[in-house]
This record gives sequence, C-alpha cells and structure tokens, in this order.
Amino acid sequence: MLRRFNFLYGSAVLVQQLPFQAAFEYQAWAFNLNSNPLNAAGPLNLDGDEYDYCPGYLTYNFNPWDGWIGWDYFSPIAIAWDSYLSLSPCQQDLRQDRAPVCTKAKFDVWDENEGKHTGAYQCVKCYFEGILEAIGTLTWSKCDLGVKCKKTGVGGSKFSYGVLHTDFGRFRVSPENSTACNNVFARFGQDGKTPVDVCSGNQYKSPFLGVLLTEMQVAPYGDYTFAGTTGTQAGIFSGVTKTGGLPPQILWDAAEVVQDGSVKR
Repeated sequence: MLRRFNFLYGSAVLVQQLPFQAAFEYQAWAFNLNSNPLNAAGPLNLDGDEYDYCPGYLTYNFNPWDGWIGWDYFSPIAIAWDSYLSLSPCQQDLRQDRAPVCTKAKFDVWDENEGKHTGAYQCVKCYFEGILEAIGTLTWSKCDLGVKCKKTGVGGSKFSYGVLHTDFGRFRVSPENSTACNNVFARFGQDGKTPVDVCSGNQYKSPFLGVLLTEMQVAPYGDYTFAGTTGTQAGIFSGVTKTGGLPPQILWDAAEVVQDGSVKR
C-alpha cells in the first residue's frame, strides 16, 4: 500500500422506483494515506498521521416536515415530508469476531431565525438509519425485554415545524461518550432471563459520516421526489474514542497466508 496510489474515488446512487421515480448520487468519502501503515495487517488509524482525520462534526440544512421549499407568488413549489438520516461511525470493527461499536449522536438544531434547540440525541450501534422527527419514538428492533426496552433516542420533535415554526432549519451532529446509551441495546442472554447490554464496554466517542435524504411533494399535490446531501464536514477529530483508546480505527481481519497444499514425499 503506497502513497502514490492516493487517487481512489467512487460514488453511490440511490434509486426510488415506486411510488415515485427519483435518483440521488453522492460521492464516497476518501481518506488520504499520509504514511505507510505501521502494521499492514491492521488496524487502519484515522489519526492524521497514517490516514486522514475524520471530521469533528457534521452540519446539515434541512426542511422540517410540512415545511415549504421555495415559493412562487406566495405558493410553495414543493412541500417537505420525511427527512431520512444515515450515520456511520468512523470507528468500525469489520472483523469476523467483532464487537459492536456504540456511540451517542448529539444534535444541536437551529431554526431559520438562528434560535437554538438542544436536547436531541440518538444512540448508534454500528450505524443509524431513521427519520429525524421519529428520533425518540423507537426501540431497538432486537430488544426482547418487553416494557423494559428503552428508547434509542430523545427529542425528534426538535426537527419538527411545530417546534421550529420555520420552513428551513440547520442541525449539527457531534459524537459523545455517554451513559445515556447504557442498556439501550440490551436483550436477554442465553439463559433467557438475564439482560445483557451488547454495548457494555464498547461505548465510543466516534465521529460520523452521513447522508441526509429529504422526501418532498411537488405542489400543489403533484409528483413525489427526493433530494439528498452528504452535509458539511467541519473540524478534525483527534480526541480519544474511549478511555484508554486511540483515535478512530478501522479494524479488519488480515488475510491468512495460503498454505502449500501439495503432498511432499
């Protein structure tokens, strides 16, 4: 792996066929190799020395549900519906015997008049996909603790028109290592009785990469479509991911040496 090959690029295309036809393309995130890895078998260190830093936080402009998108003689050109956010922590464990990567995504939300709304967060295990306004309403799909299942987030109403009272908003998402996510992803152990927190000991303060997708309806009551963005990356994350840990890493299983299968006599 040599630095002269630092020209990797790529893109992804999201296609929606029914009930409406639309497509959105975004570029892949690239991390420049600044020096040959200390250990070619891994991990890959996103520490600014070996590979580029991850961003310190992400910012997005968004339209709250039922907000107007553009005007034409005081009539909306389009009406915003759901905004879908996908987040992936920079700390990743891709090994076969991997441990979950759990972190807390903290949201600071501003309305169009720069009024700030705080208190929203989402616990993330390996990745997150969900609707902004639905944050705080869902439990982990694999939780089997019954009424003891905890919500995975808080404060989705902060992204709503009912709270912002403006058609446009902005939010910042940054990582935190917090006890608020303890037992959020718990389930019964092998004995079927004892709750086990699958994120116990694996709480990271990991920065994020993410994509925001907004579904909208062309006014008045016309076709549906969507638009997306990767948002704006700001700052650099060089802090510790968890107590005694390191900056974000990509952990992976090194390829095993293929043994000679020939028979020797």
